[in-house]
Amino acid sequence: SVQTRIVSETPRPAKPPRSLGLFFNKLRAGKAVTVAYLGGSITAGAGASDGAKTSYRALTTNWLRQHFKEAQINELNAGVAGTGVL
Repeated sequence: SVQTRIVSETPRPAKPPRSLGLFFNKLRAGKAVTVAYLGGSITAGAGASDGAKTSYRALTTNWLRQHFKEAQINELNAGVAGTGVL
């Protein structure tokens, strides 16, 4: 007799990434972290009244610094204006 094996077409979900949890563990422990912001014009600060102070990138970094005062939070702005949309 011929046996049929059913194989699911849907791949199993991968284990959830732990990097975000590890990131917050470092912050809670007061360790140094670097937050890299990758993107285009908005990431670079275009459209903000002051890109260094009011862009989403600056606001996010400031929020982290306010909530994790013991941690050293470094910001890497890798936003490149004028890259367009894919």
